[in-house]
Amino acid sequence: MAGIDQSEYWNNEGGARWTKFAHRTSALFVPLTEALLRAASPKTGERVLDVGCGTARTTIELAKSVRPGRVTGLDISRVILDAARENVARSGVDNVDLILSDASTHAFGEPFDLVFSQFGVMFFEDPVAAFGNLRRALTPGGRVVFACWRTLEENPWFSVPFAEAKRFAPPPPPAPPDAPGPLAFADSKRVERILADAGFSQITITPHDEQLLIGNLDQLDDAKFMLSRIGPAGRLLDTVDENVRSAAADAIGIALQKRATESGMHLGSGIWLVRARNR
Repeated sequence: MAGIDQSEYWNNEGGARWTKFAHRTSALFVPLTEALLRAASPKTGERVLDVGCGTARTTIELAKSVRPGRVTGLDISRVILDAARENVARSGVDNVDLILSDASTHAFGEPFDLVFSQFGVMFFEDPVAAFGNLRRALTPGGRVVFACWRTLEENPWFSVPFAEAKRFAPPPPPAPPDAPGPLAFADSKRVERILADAGFSQITITPHDEQLLIGNLDQLDDAKFMLSRIGPAGRLLDTVDENVRSAAADAIGIALQKRATESGMHLGSGIWLVRARNR
């Protein structure tokens, strides 16, 4: 996503696409969400900021854990937050606030005990400044806990569709080093430097792997459609016409079939679980 204006992207095609597939990706990420929530350990009465809250699936889970504390979900996309408001209303939780803003520059009021994010912090243009802003939004000793993707090779759920997509689309231009994007925090040493430079201490970065259930074989059409429209494969195939994209989706489907077992179509994922404290 090098060279892309993040606000423009997420308020247009990026936000519309994420919202369209949010129900499916939320189900796909359940084991990752559970691992991240365990790492964050939200406590009764805490104030929590959910950065890049998306359609509020994690925000709602946090709200249930901390009530009567409050959770603030923040996202840069109006499109996505509209869906988040609908999900919060349907959930019945009454301790959630939603803010349309940029976490890297927003002037926060009352401090939070926990800053939480599931795949929402890899898109900062200036990550040191952004995490500095988030640290200042924490109570003394408050914690930041987030999940970010490791390398493409450690995430077959990215790399398998991408390998098929490359057969149908011109290769993407090389991204500048450390460009914002889904894999921008793949290097744990870089993440550690960013957090330390932003003023955090007690930094721990732990690898976590999960096999993600893409679906059962009778859900193959839905699975190949989704994987041809999200992640690196989806962005690569944005450059081709619909007939070519359909052919690429069929190739992704064949790759999924080859990896299917009796328990369904699984692809591996690899994330970092990152924890740090406000000094």
